[in-house]
Amino acid sequence: MIIMPVPKDIRNVKAKFIGPFTRRQTYAIVPSGLIAVGIYTLFNKYVSAESLIGLIAAIDTPIIACGFIDVYGMPLWVFAKDVAVTKCLAPKHRLYATENTYAAYARQSCITYEYFDGDMEVYSGKKRKRKRKLNKKRLERFLRDNPELKPIE
Repeated sequence: MIIMPVPKDIRNVKAKFIGPFTRRQTYAIVPSGLIAVGIYTLFNKYVSAESLIGLIAAIDTPIIACGFIDVYGMPLWVFAKDVAVTKCLAPKHRLYATENTYAAYARQSCITYEYFDGDMEVYSGKKRKRKRKLNKKRLERFLRDNPELKPIE
C-alpha cells in the first residue's frame, strides 16, 4: 500500500503557475529580473561590479519580497499599504464626532425593578407582591430624582 502525505488544510496549498512558483511569485520575479538586466546594461560601463550588484539588490529586494512574503495572511504590498494609510495618511483624531443613538436606550435599560433589587432570590405569593410594591416605590422615587430618565414600558 502506498502512503502519501496529505496536507491538513487544502486552503494552505497554493496553486503553482510556472514551475515551483505561484502566480504572485512569478509576477514579482519577472519584473525584478527585467529591472536588473536594464540597470546592468545602463550602468555597466560607469559603475564597478560591486556597486552595481548593491544597486540591483537594493532595488529588486522589495519587489521580490512583495511576491514571497505574507504578513498576517496578506501579501507584503497590501500590508505595507494598510500600514501607510493607517499610520501616515489617516488622521489620528477625527474632525467629526459620531452620535451614539443607542446611549439613551442603554441607560434606560438599567431602570428596571430588578435594578433596584439586590437579591436574586425567588419569591412566592405574598413576598413577591410585597417586593413588587417596594420596587415600584423605589423606581418612582428614582425617577422623581432623575427626571431626564424614563422607564422602559
